[in-house]
Amino acid sequence: MMFSTIKHIITIIVNLCYRPFKRYVAQDIFRYGFVGGMNMVLDTFLYAVFFNFIFNQEIVYLGFMAMSAHIAAKVFVFPITFITGFLLNKYVAFSTSYLRSRIQFFRYALSVCGSLLLTYLLLKFFVEEVGFWATPSNFLTAVLVAIYSFCMQKFFTFRSLNQKNGHF
Repeated sequence: MMFSTIKHIITIIVNLCYRPFKRYVAQDIFRYGFVGGMNMVLDTFLYAVFFNFIFNQEIVYLGFMAMSAHIAAKVFVFPITFITGFLLNKYVAFSTSYLRSRIQFFRYALSVCGSLLLTYLLLKFFVEEVGFWATPSNFLTAVLVAIYSFCMQKFFTFRSLNQKNGHF
């Protein structure tokens, strides 16, 4: 009951925020961007909490290995935002998919792995091969990976009945 209430509230907020952009952006693209932005804010907040308060910006010893605090924070936050990203995409951005949840989850995991690999490869390419500065390269990479990710979620992970029948 609580989960459907949260989904309903988030959907209402997304729909209200979409109104001014209705002329310029398709609803599925806006929803994807909105929930992605929500998840990015959550990721940034949790990362700051883990890095600054849980790990105190110090080396994290796990018994079998040690990690710097910035890497440990990312490792511990990633599973949380992976799950929230999946749920927000499944129930808000792409809620018309006919696929079973376990198939969606597996495909989402594949898509995220693809995004991580693509991010790595594009950053290496732009910085080391083309010679762009790291910050603009990171921004360009984020834009390209977001386009890849949207296409993967829409046409692979959360396919809808319209896509099954050959319509987009």
